[in-house]
Amino acid sequence: GYMIYAAAALAYGRARETARDHGHPNGFDAMSSALPALWEDSILHLIRDIANPTTDALYPSARHKDWFDGHSWAAGLFPFADSRNQESTSEAVNAYYAVSLYGEATGDARLRDVGRLLMATEIRAAQTYWQITPGDTIYPPPFSENRAVGILWANKVDFATFFGANLEFVYGIQMIPFTPISQDLLPESWISTAFDVFKGAIATASEDWRALLIMAWAIIDADAAWDAAVALKAFDSGNSRANMLYWIATRCSSNKTVMKAARNQ
Repeated sequence: GYMIYAAAALAYGRARETARDHGHPNGFDAMSSALPALWEDSILHLIRDIANPTTDALYPSARHKDWFDGHSWAAGLFPFADSRNQESTSEAVNAYYAVSLYGEATGDARLRDVGRLLMATEIRAAQTYWQITPGDTIYPPPFSENRAVGILWANKVDFATFFGANLEFVYGIQMIPFTPISQDLLPESWISTAFDVFKGAIATASEDWRALLIMAWAIIDADAAWDAAVALKAFDSGNSRANMLYWIATRCSSNKTVMKAARNQ
């Protein structure tokens, strides 16, 4: 998904370049124009591996997608006592988002729409089975009070991840990476109730994970999130200071955070 997203960004840059600065190419423009064309076959192989619209000699149709439940399964061929599982819904959503973006950037309407379908069903399933809000009846208390699922298995759920049960891990793995589609994936209705569970981890988590929680906080209080974010120095490999501050500034309901951004950065 990350590689397809990068390819979509380069392809979009190539499309924009054909419409501007025809006489003033530079090294980056040349690279962004050439790479998608050079790697087009390889990129399409990556896409077909996870989002093939039909089964063919090389790839199955929508390899990971469970069309009944609406989400993907990540375990593949590895055997587990509790059968199949999925941990990070946000990475699955962004993988399909990348497919849609690549179709959009290259003018392939069918590929764009395949990506949109996979993405939309993944978002709906994430909000149904991983994001727990008051009134949900899928999970009984006390599990429902966690407000999130870390790993969903075929026959159980865990409030944990494969690398630990820290709050920042369980919540952060359902958020990374923050991209434009995160606005649809992470609704205020969920964050507003989940915040009471994960807010304590903002003070104790390492900075790379803390940044993710602060970005989620911005969905319900951008001004407070901005104040907590500006001192951060370390970020996850799928995040950056610029990405974090842009996200927070564009969550605000007033001009206060935007004015801080313009004044201080």
